[in-house]
Amino acid sequence: MARLRMHEGNQRAVRDFLILAFQAHFCFALRAAGDVLFRGDVALVRSCAIAATRRTAHEMKVELARFLAALKFLAHNSDHDHPADQLAGFASTRAEIARLAGQRAATTLKHVLSQKKEADAQWPPVARLAGDYCALLRAQEEQIVRRGIAPRRRVDAERVARWLTRAAEVSVAAALIGVVAGMFDYAAAAPMLDWQVTASVSAFGVGMATLWLMLYTSRLRRPTRNFFERVVLAVQARAQARAERAIPKRIARNRARLRKRIRRIERYFGLVNS
Repeated sequence: MARLRMHEGNQRAVRDFLILAFQAHFCFALRAAGDVLFRGDVALVRSCAIAATRRTAHEMKVELARFLAALKFLAHNSDHDHPADQLAGFASTRAEIARLAGQRAATTLKHVLSQKKEADAQWPPVARLAGDYCALLRAQEEQIVRRGIAPRRRVDAERVARWLTRAAEVSVAAALIGVVAGMFDYAAAAPMLDWQVTASVSAFGVGMATLWLMLYTSRLRRPTRNFFERVVLAVQARAQARAERAIPKRIARNRARLRKRIRRIERYFGLVNS
């Protein structure tokens, strides 16, 4: 194509095709340098070789950065119980790509094409790691989807009932203090309140005081604790039954998330049709 454009006198197209040819293989640069048609314009061949060298070096840097980003994507989207960076060959592949990305690009066309060929050879191991990891997730699917579906550990009902009983004692004591304080406020009020209001408040205060004394002296504490314990056991049994009924839904949700993760990795690495 460059020869045809040279006959047409289209120098821009000649330059573009020569650069593409030089990037494809070094032998095209040798053939162009020895071609009778280009022998009269050595500066054109030299400038195309320089441009091809720079463009190839830039593409190589971008390609290696993409490979490192792919490994980072694989590690980021891995399962926390089966991390991708623990795969055999993951660390060595990443180290090799980092080494190639850190080295200085060659200044000659032949050497930079050799570096580009070495960089291109790093993609198959990266894609192979992604395929192996997807196969690992499929092999461990049943274990992964059943993770986290076990019911919560049951709490000690007696301990919870004891704390609820203490909270009830504190509530009754607080209410008694409030009633006594209110009675003193009513007594200090002028004019004096009606006898019915005073009697009602006094009766309520006496009742609260009696209830608190019964709780404090264990006359009512044990029945109250037993009542709270039965309530806690009933609530736990109901929660346990609901958790057991929800297990199939949770397994299905975990399975859908796992398959979505596998499809995301396969689409990123182009493994859908492989």
